Amino acid sequence: MDGDMDLLVISGGYESSNPDAWQARLYINLAPGKFLHAKGAIPKMEGVALRATSLDYDADGDIDLFIGGRVLPGKYPLAPASYILRNDRNKFVDVTKEVAPEFANIGMVTDLQFGNIDEDPAPELIVVGEWMPVCVFKIAGGKLKLNAPDVNGFAQSNGFWNRLALADLDNDGDIDIITGNLGLNSNYRASADYPIQCYASDFDANGSIDPIITYFEDSTCYPMIQRDVMIKQLPILKKKYIRAHDYAASSIEDIFTAKQLKSALVFSCEMLETGWWENENGDFTFHALPVQAQISPVNSILVYDFDQDGKQDIFVAGNKYNMEVETGRLDAGTGAYFKGGKDHSFHWINNLETGIWANKDVRDAALLTGPENHLSIIISNNNDYIQVYRK
Repeated sequence: MDGDMDLLVISGGYESSNPDAWQARLYINLAPGKFLHAKGAIPKMEGVALRATSLDYDADGDIDLFIGGRVLPGKYPLAPASYILRNDRNKFVDVTKEVAPEFANIGMVTDLQFGNIDEDPAPELIVVGEWMPVCVFKIAGGKLKLNAPDVNGFAQSNGFWNRLALADLDNDGDIDIITGNLGLNSNYRASADYPIQCYASDFDANGSIDPIITYFEDSTCYPMIQRDVMIKQLPILKKKYIRAHDYAASSIEDIFTAKQLKSALVFSCEMLETGWWENENGDFTFHALPVQAQISPVNSILVYDFDQDGKQDIFVAGNKYNMEVETGRLDAGTGAYFKGGKDHSFHWINNLETGIWANKDVRDAALLTGPENHLSIIISNNNDYIQVYRK
């Protein structure tokens, strides 16, 4: 609380098996350009995190941290731990189970932000993730309580959410939500009636979790992976499915016993579109963005009135290179700019006009504003160089 900006760094990824590589680090700003690693200030975390946000939730005058757990290496799709770290001046203390037990294992979190989305003065914590609905936590009495999905209109909103942004898109004075999803340009198809599902269990009793992703066809649930991949994962099925034809005709209920399926954890994805949620007095209605936002996963969202016409515009970018072999890269995205129009509509502007080509494995984007309305969009790419576009 000395008036300058400190730095929280979240590290690690699924590739590392060393828990030391996953630990978040706090750097204290001592002077311009000089930071000190505050060793031991952040408690050890058991999983890999991706995003964090901050708020003085207990109103004691200092900033507390909220860290969303992304994945447990080797245990996909089990929910990693997410953390609320209370600022005790010289260190942060894990108070998750005391303050918000429902947040502790909320899911595979990809983004979380605070925003006041209803009429009370306290902000809400909005959380999204993989196999997760849009989640809203309310603050009351120094604690956070998870709203039921139907309270805010997020029932059946489970998706492969990658990112979220908060802004008043329709200029009605309240905060709307923009969420980036997997998109519609893959072999995945999902709806509330026929969701993509994942059955997670140790089906072959070898001590590791086996995630089996399924899809519906004519009301019958089939495994999405091919026979060779299934048998490599579960060799116990090799004798049962000698011929590919027999495997192709088998539903998930044919492959596994009712007892096995009942003991499995089941995750669902009911929507794949990227879009925005219109806030109507705390109740949200989903509007999909145009098709150009659906051709690839959206990993970054920028909201800004780029053309200074008084209406908010949206820029999204993404792609996903590290898909399974039978699916291949999801790499059709080049970055999409949507101009805000009348009646809360958004219209795509051709990349030849914007000059932006974010066609790599985009992980994030940031907007920098300068004097005289000078703007820069900074795009970070996985295993590649950073792109900078200036207006």
